[in-house]
Amino acid sequence: MLTVRKLFQREPVPATEHDSTQLGPQDPTIAELQEEYRAILLEVFRKAGIDASCVEVDARHMGTVKGRPLFQCMLRLVRWERQSGLRLLVGLLHLERAARRQVAGSWVAEASHFGGLWLHPTTAVLDGGAVKELGLLLAGLEQGAPGAALAESMWSLPPELREER
Repeated sequence: MLTVRKLFQREPVPATEHDSTQLGPQDPTIAELQEEYRAILLEVFRKAGIDASCVEVDARHMGTVKGRPLFQCMLRLVRWERQSGLRLLVGLLHLERAARRQVAGSWVAEASHFGGLWLHPTTAVLDGGAVKELGLLLAGLEQGAPGAALAESMWSLPPELREER
């Protein structure tokens, strides 16, 4: 006699050689996944008004979690342009949230795990005028924040008190 319970009961799927932490032949390759993560982030940057020439994206395969590859996306700020640089640095939380949403809505979410965004400036950006410009902008943000108590910080100290390196 067929019961409702048996009607909806799933038959166990026999284990195959691809049930391990290996990608199967029909699964996307690591290179395909990396390219899709890069495309997703470039779209997020476009929507956020970030010039893609200011940042390099590297989707790094960090191993396997629960049978699926884990990727962390490394962002390198390679060129300072005020609007893009600020949107990248100050808006990183918004970019991460947007990236997670884009990944969740993509086929890549079923094929891998997203480990988030990591941001690093290149030496060229650190040695250029970007650091001073960013310091001035941050000092202005601190002092212009509603209800903020004016306090000294590394960005608001007079030049003679700052430690220059």
